This record gives sequence, structure tokens and C-alpha cells, in this order.
Amino acid sequence: MLIMGLREALPRLKGPVRPAKGVRRMHRYRSIALLAVLAVLGVGCTTAGPAAEPAGGTVTSAGDGSAALTPELTAKPELTAPQAVGDARRIIREGLAQQMGVQLASLFVERSPTAVAAGFDINKPFYFAGVNLPRPYPQDLAGQADLALKAAPLANTSNTTLTLAPTPAQGYPTQDTAVVLHCTVATLRGSASSHDIPVCAWADSWTIGVVLAFSTKIETGQGAADLHEAADLTIATRTAATQPSA
Repeated sequence: MLIMGLREALPRLKGPVRPAKGVRRMHRYRSIALLAVLAVLGVGCTTAGPAAEPAGGTVTSAGDGSAALTPELTAKPELTAPQAVGDARRIIREGLAQQMGVQLASLFVERSPTAVAAGFDINKPFYFAGVNLPRPYPQDLAGQADLALKAAPLANTSNTTLTLAPTPAQGYPTQDTAVVLHCTVATLRGSASSHDIPVCAWADSWTIGVVLAFSTKIETGQGAADLHEAADLTIATRTAATQPSA
């Protein structure tokens, strides 16, 4: 329709051989208007649309001005309170785990987390608490894991004291590169004795969890707590507690 209109307009631009002055001026204005329309159409046809986003990632600007592909976030997992972790069965008396869940959620309260918790193995007890996040937080996972470690001493309500070691927590590798795992020692002091107890915490984009492993406590002065064993136990706990989100 636009082309037909232009065809009809072009003959009129020629005008009579010897037009009057007023007619000539009118034709000049029409020519200017038509050239303006054509210029706009030319710009519209040559302007490129937005760059297509590659599948499987998001285009961001690299430091040298070129395009870089940022990997997508991992699929959202969902933490539950598992009935078992390996051979360790869930126990009924899990008040400490529930308190850890409350404290863990309070440490990340601005993210509106939902907490889960469970205790395991009556003979070699360990306690797990975790939170599910409604939105992903992939930034500073190491800092999130360190903060989660504080849930263990905050949850202690007995007549003993539980204190985290002042030294930085140690990082441990996981098969999932999107997960950060840190472990440290918490010293449990009573009236007559004290024990070093491993505490581990993980953080990923969607979940945060902490494990207090009484099962590997060692008398202070007899050697440091076995953090490697506790790290393996925490990985196993996360695996048992993590279910794919529907």
C-alpha cells in the first residue's frame, strides 16, 4: 500500500510544464516531505535488531568490550529432612537440629528462607539444618558458608558452651563446582571436660546447610577433630537432603 501511494505521489511531483508560482512552491514542499519519509524508511530497514542470545547462557560484556557467555544458574534443588544418611537413621530427639534450623534461618532472614532439620544416629549423633531460598543468591558463596557455621553455637541451649575456632574455616572440594563447602572446629566446654567437634556448612545458589558432627568428637589435647570425615559426612547429608524441584 505504501509503494502504491508513492507511485501515485511521484507523477504529481512533476507538475505541469510551467506551473504557477504557488503551485511550484507546494510541489517543493511535497518533495521535501516525501524525501523525509524515504529517509525514515531507509533508517528503519538498515537498523539491526537486538543481538540474539545464545542458547544456554546470557550475553554479558567482557572486559575488552567483546561478548562473553555467562553460564546459566544450576537447576533449583529442594532440601528436605531425609529419613537416613547412608546407614545413619533419623532419630526422634532432634531438638538441637531444630534450633540450628531456627538460627540458620535467622542468619539469612532477609532472604525469606524456609528451614528443614533432622538428627541422625543415636550412637554417633550428628545434626543437620538447612534452608531453601525462594530466589537464587550465587554471590559470595564462601561468605554464606562461613556465616552458616555460626548457626551451630547459636543453637546450643544446654549448660555447656560451644565456640567456633577463631581461625578461618577450611574449604573442601565437592563434585559439584557450584557448591562451596567449609569446615571448622567448635569446642564444646562443660564443667569437667571439653571436646573438639567438627562443624561444616555448604552454600549454593539455592540452598544453605550446616552439619554438627558429634560423631567425630575428639578429646581436646588428643588431636584435632577429623574435618575430612566431617566434610564427607556433610556432602552425603546434602545428597540425601536434596531433591530435584518439581
